[in-house]
Amino acid sequence: MLSRAARLSELAHRWGPAIAFVLFALLGTVWALAVPPLSAPDEVAHATKAVALYAGQLVGSPDATGALQLALPSGYHYDPAMECYLLKGEVPASCAPEWTGDSGGDSFRNWVANYNPLYYVLVGWPSLLFHAATGLYAMRIVSAVLTAVLLALAVRLAFAAPTRRWLGCAVAFMLSPMVIYLGAVVNPNGAEIAASVALMLGSLRLLEGFGSARSAPGSRSVPQPAMPGALPRWALWVVVVLCASVVANARALGPLWVVILLLIAVLVCGWRPLLQMLRDPWSYAGLAGIAAAGVLSLLWTLRGGSLSSQAVEGDAPLVGSSFLSGFVFMLRHLPDFLQQALGFFGWLDTPLPSPEYWFAIGVIVLVLGIAFLTLRRRDVIVLTIVMAAAVFVPALVQGYSTHQTGLIWQGRYGLFLYLAVGIVAVWLLSRPGERRRADFLSARVSWLAASGMAAFGVLALVFVLYRYTVGIGATFGSFVLHPEWQPPLGWIPLAVVYLLLSAVFVIWAGACGNALGRRAERERRLGDRLAADSRRSEPAPAAERALAPEPALARDSALAAGPAGAAGAAEAPLA
Repeated sequence: MLSRAARLSELAHRWGPAIAFVLFALLGTVWALAVPPLSAPDEVAHATKAVALYAGQLVGSPDATGALQLALPSGYHYDPAMECYLLKGEVPASCAPEWTGDSGGDSFRNWVANYNPLYYVLVGWPSLLFHAATGLYAMRIVSAVLTAVLLALAVRLAFAAPTRRWLGCAVAFMLSPMVIYLGAVVNPNGAEIAASVALMLGSLRLLEGFGSARSAPGSRSVPQPAMPGALPRWALWVVVVLCASVVANARALGPLWVVILLLIAVLVCGWRPLLQMLRDPWSYAGLAGIAAAGVLSLLWTLRGGSLSSQAVEGDAPLVGSSFLSGFVFMLRHLPDFLQQALGFFGWLDTPLPSPEYWFAIGVIVLVLGIAFLTLRRRDVIVLTIVMAAAVFVPALVQGYSTHQTGLIWQGRYGLFLYLAVGIVAVWLLSRPGERRRADFLSARVSWLAASGMAAFGVLALVFVLYRYTVGIGATFGSFVLHPEWQPPLGWIPLAVVYLLLSAVFVIWAGACGNALGRRAERERRLGDRLAADSRRSEPAPAAERALAPEPALARDSALAAGPAGAAGAAEAPLA
């Protein structure tokens, strides 16, 4: 009989994806309202691209210099004075005029005009219903809902059986404020990150299903009990193809990111599941879907030329420099990129105070430390390779394009790889059929991870509100009593709502961690019993049967038959 707390944990787990969707959508909506219009990274370009798309412009038209111009419809005219606080952390957003859409230019020189239109089709339709700031807030909320759908899919995959004991920590990683923030502004980076998380988990689940039952690569296969909550294979393929399509078409490098994530999944699960998958004829339909999404993305990129334009000096640092210059620069500034991925808001003008980062760093160090201390040698090597990929893949990509684009890399571009490291770590910790000294800590660490990321998110939101309302360097009293700029509903109600939602998220994630631990333990015990029954049911080899002692029951029957029976029993083995 389960206790009341256990029943609540099971309920939280059963309704996990629906609860996750609601929480992520609401958290994203708070971020969508909390930051000023067009203050997010490149949001002015992405928003005007979405607006122009629904006004009938696919890529715009080149001006005299060759740069693409997008004509802005009535209600979305852009005033450059709105940029007065960008790149100036000490300047509050109150310096910008209210965006009414009636004044300013009716065209915009847009550096993302030739980007793949998929994301803009999904989020740009509110521009047909609303104008200016209201339309932008509506597009942000749509983007937040899209991101919440993808993250809810990731949660469903995390809770699927059988590898799941430590996957509560993966859910906590999804609460990273940069994940929520980027998903809640008009920028395809947020949807790309959320789809990458779901693609990583989906491909791992898919390969797991083709692998040996209850076995890691190279271990002995034993019977596997039927697991509640496991997704059918066709559903996994649908999720993988869908998420791969989003990642591949979010940006020009999307097909490369899909290939890297799939290679990581193969590295984690081994070659045997891949070979098994290739023997299944239905797998080729899913692989064809992934390939088609990649081909469409490549065709659009080649047509639009988003990877072929040559930057000029002044557009970015080191334009025209060598591969080695860009590669070395990326490695030397790796701590900066990691900081940006953890929490660096706006146009790289709003870094968080150093103490706030330690909430997230503590969670990451705790999970990775447990992984490196308790995983077997092969899994440690796999995790090390994935971490190396998260470091060197961005350096290689940026080094290759340095001559053409200069240094344009930002930490948020590699956030999906950093999340993949965390997912692989907890996946390997959750591998079924193996007992580890730290397994009893899984529920506790899930609570700690969710609490740490939630605290980090709340502090990040409050500091970002502080930066835009009064500017970095202003007193806390002026922030509370005399804010110069206010978001819709006011900054205090938004901060309180975010705090309450984060608290609910911690309770839910912790309860799910408890349920995942209990289910994993029950499944392990059931698997052990099935393995023991399987060993007992296996016929003994002939040599063992010949040397086996006489069964007690046969001996007792022979003695009961008298001297003749006993003599016969003694002679029987010699016959």
